Amino acid sequence: MSITRPLLSEPEARARTAKALIAGAVALAAWAIYLGASLPPGPHHSWSSTWTGLDNLALTWAGLDGIECIALTTLGVAMLLDRPLLASVTGLLALPVFALDAWFDVMTSLTRGELDAALAMAALAEIPLALLLALIARHEMARAVSALSPT
Repeated sequence: MSITRPLLSEPEARARTAKALIAGAVALAAWAIYLGASLPPGPHHSWSSTWTGLDNLALTWAGLDGIECIALTTLGVAMLLDRPLLASVTGLLALPVFALDAWFDVMTSLTRGELDAALAMAALAEIPLALLLALIARHEMARAVSALSPT
């Protein structure tokens, strides 16, 4: 039995998964707003290892989280509207963004406590969500291909 079967096989399960993705996007949006308001505007202590040309932490993190929110919302809506090709592409595009977010969090940690929190978020949220997005993208692509194939 595939891990995606309970999440995506039946229309009701797909709808629950889609709504959970949208709810996650709403929670992430609240987190991004908090980060945007609370992070210092200046360059980060260990910024050289992760420098992107932006010297504003709040802009970088809130922007990255904003991209994640848009991706989760688009994926959830595409699943609710039964648009498997859009859902597949969105899942594939969002996957590296969550991995990048984990990398930034770990690489810019200043203290042992920040590093522990970043590693916990990476291991318990960001990387598992990236893997889930890969599974959803794979499942949705299979649905899109089967819908386009002549029967």
